[in-house]
Amino acid sequence: MEQRPPRGLKKIPTSRFARARKLSGLTARLGAAALGEKFASAFKNKVVAAADKRLHHVNQARKIVAELSRMKGAAMKLGQMVSLHGEHFFPKEVVEILSTLQGESQFMEWPAMERVIASELGADFRKRLLDFSKQPIAAASIGQVHRACLEDGTQVAVKVQYPGVDLSIDSDVDALGTIFKIAAQVPQSGDFQSVLDEVKEVLLQETDYLREGAAMDEFRGYFADVPPVVIPRYFPEHSTKRILTTEFMRGVHPREFGESSAAEGTRNSIGLSFLHVFYKELFRFGVIQTDPNFANYLIDAEARRLVLLDFGAVKCFDDQWRRLYIEMIGASFQRNRKRCIEAGIELGLIRGDDPPSVKDLHVELCDMFLEPFHASGAYDFRASDLPLRMKAMVPRIFKELGLRAPPRQLIFLNRKMVGVYYFMSTIRARIDVRPLLEQYLPR
Repeated sequence: MEQRPPRGLKKIPTSRFARARKLSGLTARLGAAALGEKFASAFKNKVVAAADKRLHHVNQARKIVAELSRMKGAAMKLGQMVSLHGEHFFPKEVVEILSTLQGESQFMEWPAMERVIASELGADFRKRLLDFSKQPIAAASIGQVHRACLEDGTQVAVKVQYPGVDLSIDSDVDALGTIFKIAAQVPQSGDFQSVLDEVKEVLLQETDYLREGAAMDEFRGYFADVPPVVIPRYFPEHSTKRILTTEFMRGVHPREFGESSAAEGTRNSIGLSFLHVFYKELFRFGVIQTDPNFANYLIDAEARRLVLLDFGAVKCFDDQWRRLYIEMIGASFQRNRKRCIEAGIELGLIRGDDPPSVKDLHVELCDMFLEPFHASGAYDFRASDLPLRMKAMVPRIFKELGLRAPPRQLIFLNRKMVGVYYFMSTIRARIDVRPLLEQYLPR
């Protein structure tokens, strides 16, 4: 019997009012549940109350995930981002539930997306984009990708933004910030608000596909001298603020590549290309693609090529701030504890009046991030338990720093750095990376 294609979402709330109503309804349900949990806890002993509180947080997180998955847009994207930085604010049970938002997103059915395409490119878009596939080849929080063909035979990928998501970013983020404060009892702090403000700024950029297309052209120039790195061509004549048409690229998902029988030399070649991309961004250009989602990469194992697909979350970093950050990396690499602490204070990672234990923690965390570069010889990213050890540091970070969030500039940079380690581990790279860092650090 012929298998039917999976069903997608017929519609999502598109107006600010409809989305705000959805989120406010969720806020009310979570608030009522939180009040009930607090009242019930008054009649329980401390052990039972603590266990019930953890269960309450898990139930709240599940409700959030279910609603955000149906809403798409900034609401879902923020949920994904918060899941990556949740250890700063939420119990680990909540973070684990929120992390399910990182998985494959449900797509929207064709009629809704066809209306967006026709509105942006004209009702006759099929005359210019031939063989337009109704079934998407990928779906995410802000848009989904369809295949088509240009009149000259060029195969293209057409990213189509979900209706209304660019018009509701501020209201989505504000409403969801309130929800997280209720669900996880996050303090009404400036630290958490700075996270929300940074997310708004980046999301506004991610919904501007013309900006992303220009970034693709810019990055293609950056990496023109790195043959193993490929960036698709951008077709502005077939793109708008909500439609992005680029060259269709072939390759496999990093996780699929990691599970393949690819030779170690191929894995290491891809890993080196990936690290060169990140360190050129950080040390040379000051412009970084900050979204480490594996869906943003393809790997052509036969040609040993790394394909970079997504440039929506590109951030420019101030030269002075970046210089201090690079100084901190260099100080940690050279085991210069004093300068590592000084740079951490200047960056706002720690404070001058913090106790010695906080400064010790800062130095230790920097050392952990640079562990692969201190190794003598090849570092086996797959065999390393570094991510687990860093995760195990969370209780100590809580103890020393409380709910102090990282500086605003670091929110997305830290996200990318963690993603770099996971990418290298996933593809099972085993590389001597010390010479690579020495190549990029200022002399």
